[in-house]
Amino acid sequence: PTEVSRYMSIAVQPITVWFTNLFDPRGRCSRKGLAWVALVLLPAQLVFAAAIVLLELPWSHPVALVIKAVFLWTAVAAVVKRLHDMDRSGYWLPGGFLIFFGWGIIVGIATLVLFGAGNIAAGSPAFVFNVTLNTAVMVAALLYLHIKKGQAHKNRYGLEPDASGFGRALPRVGKSQPAYTSDAATV
Repeated sequence: PTEVSRYMSIAVQPITVWFTNLFDPRGRCSRKGLAWVALVLLPAQLVFAAAIVLLELPWSHPVALVIKAVFLWTAVAAVVKRLHDMDRSGYWLPGGFLIFFGWGIIVGIATLVLFGAGNIAAGSPAFVFNVTLNTAVMVAALLYLHIKKGQAHKNRYGLEPDASGFGRALPRVGKSQPAYTSDAATV
């Protein structure tokens, strides 16, 4: 390889690693990695929202929908990796959505019973009650993901996250041969 190609590979490698960490749901993500993803996504979403407003585009514009899909995928990939760090399957994510949906139905019914159907206007005590109880569940889930420690050794989903906050996925092998060992001393 030439000197230029060697320098190009050195420059491109961190970029490809970063994009892999953002978009690939395989592997693991520590609390630090999740915080980094949030620090990338939040400003990016604010810039995106400002651009949509300034350009006077509808939120349903095809470009807006594609960008929102990229943001959603990035968030889902990070949460799945975070679950992997706690040795949980990514299938806990749809389970969590079902719990949140069920909770929303229960809170909605409780709001109707306690306040009556005619008293649910925006800004009313019934509205605040409903929004507060539904938001509390999401805040609790986010706090859990940001506070709970991951496993201190490799697990079935990948290597322990390094200083960047991300851990590589282990190669997949046949179902009869596990891709990991639970022995903490083995790396």
